[in-house]
Amino acid sequence: MLARLLASEMLPEVWRCDEETRVLRRRVSRRTQLIRQRTRAKNQVHSVLIRNLKGRAPVTDVLKRKGRRWLAELELPEDEPHRRPLPAGPGSLRATRELKASRLVAP
Repeated sequence: MLARLLASEMLPEVWRCDEETRVLRRRVSRRTQLIRQRTRAKNQVHSVLIRNLKGRAPVTDVLKRKGRRWLAELELPEDEPHRRPLPAGPGSLRATRELKASRLVAP
């Protein structure tokens, strides 16, 4: 049945994306994943601060240089699961570098 419809040109042609479009889709998908991971990590930091009643941060972004210094000075209870230190310098997170590298640049 399908062969007859195809032969009589009653079935529309299916569009298949080219390799460039496929690569662009993968890059956009990966970028979206990285942004979600970054947001999740930031939300975890804020939830630890709220859970331990550390108050409002004296900086606008606790994950930048001044904010990380402030976080390093805080003492968290022993039972806090998120006690591991943050990376030392800006841009040291692999996800941040990967996110910057994945920015869409016109060819």
